[in-house]
Amino acid sequence: MAIERVYIANNTSLIQDEVLSHRLGLIPISADPRLFEYSDNAGDDKNEKNTIVFKVQTTCWLP
Repeated sequence: MAIERVYIANNTSLIQDEVLSHRLGLIPISADPRLFEYSDNAGDDKNEKNTIVFKVQTTCWLP
């Protein structure tokens, strides 16, 4: 599985949202695709059968 859509709430880094979204889309996800339902309709409600939610919270620091 792979990331198809990325919603960014607050990006304070130097990396643009589009670049960050593209890089996230390159990350393979270890999940059984048989447990999910794919929908072509972008307006469908998000639920546990068609959505995986990740929260990335990190801080950049120099050693």
